[in-house]
Amino acid sequence: MKIERYMSIHKLTDTALAARVGVFPTTVMRWRKNETRPEWDIIPAIIAATEGIVTANDFIPAPAPNGAEPPSGYGVISPDQRPVSEGEARGRV
Repeated sequence: MKIERYMSIHKLTDTALAARVGVFPTTVMRWRKNETRPEWDIIPAIIAATEGIVTANDFIPAPAPNGAEPPSGYGVISPDQRPVSEGEARGRV
């Protein structure tokens, strides 16, 4: 379930969810508006705060309709998050 829907159903404000997760309310607002995604180390806190209803998969954007551009920041992978090929993992590259 998307975080905005969860917050609506449970009548949570950005401030209330932020306190449960341990982030600033503006951070939650940015997640809701799809301006940013949570850092990987925050995902477990989101899952715990929402009793497992909101998961990491809920922050993966849906394919853009008709070739429209997704929100900025989506699809950008930092080098330390880049998938490692089997050859790289075995030191063969």
